[in-house]
Amino acid sequence: MEQIKNYWNNQPCNIKHSTKDINTIEYFAEVSKKRYFVEPHIPTFAAFNASQGKRVLEVGCGIGTDAQEFAKNGAIYKGIDLTTKSIEICKQRFTLHNLEGEFEVQNIEEYCPIEAEYDLIYSFGVLHHTPN
Repeated sequence: MEQIKNYWNNQPCNIKHSTKDINTIEYFAEVSKKRYFVEPHIPTFAAFNASQGKRVLEVGCGIGTDAQEFAKNGAIYKGIDLTTKSIEICKQRFTLHNLEGEFEVQNIEEYCPIEAEYDLIYSFGVLHHTPN
C-alpha cells in the first residue's frame, strides 16, 4: 500500500491534463475538458446533474474533477483519498470555485463509512489499485 501511496502522491491522477499553471481556474478547466473528452461516459454514468441535496462520498477523489461536478450540482460532498497531495489540490480547486466540501486523507481499506450516512458512494478508476 505504501508503494501505491507514494506513486499517486508523486503523480496525482490527471495532473498532466493541463499545461497551465496548477491550481488556477484555467488549469482546472483544461483538466476537466480533457477528462470528459477522453472519458465522455463519466457525466452520464455519475449522474452529476441528479446530485442536488444528495450526500455523496467519493472514494479516491484525486485532484477533484468529479468532485467539482458533484458539488456544483448541489451535492453534500465528501472526498477521501490516500494521498495528501491530491487532497491539497482538491481543496484548492474547491476554494477557487467557491464550492463546499469535506476532504480527508484516508485509506479505503481502513475507512468504514456507515452506508446510511450517504446517498451515493462513488469511485471511478480507484479500487483496482488497492491490494485488498
